[in-house]
Amino acid sequence: MNDLNSSNFINAVRFVYDHIDQPITLKDLAKSVDISVSSLKRLFIETTAKTPGAFIRRLRMESAFRSLQSQKDSILEVALSSGFEDQSSFARRFKETFGYSPRQARKKLNIVSELENVLLDEPDIVELTDFPIQSVTEKGFLF
Repeated sequence: MNDLNSSNFINAVRFVYDHIDQPITLKDLAKSVDISVSSLKRLFIETTAKTPGAFIRRLRMESAFRSLQSQKDSILEVALSSGFEDQSSFARRFKETFGYSPRQARKKLNIVSELENVLLDEPDIVELTDFPIQSVTEKGFLF
């Protein structure tokens, strides 16, 4: 990728991140980096192996995943803020993307956050003296 394409791609990705919570058309995205829609599609496919639309949808799903960590927003609110018209289409796409439902993801995220708050004791390191080890395999004893 040449420097101009690299710069265009970086600026396009910045535009997507800055406007992820708004509708983004390919025309607007191409205009933001001053290239044609077909050049934009080619640039994204060469760089990410995804179309710009697929890239944006994936980024929105990742943003929704992070939003589920917050208990203040319902799954419906997360779905609507992610650009979905209803909770069922959001849940279907979410499961296709991550392999489990938004509700299951929220439960998993809650478990992880609870585990992060658990204080673990430092382990005691114990040095053992040399001792022989014996094991048994199909072919007999090993010493």
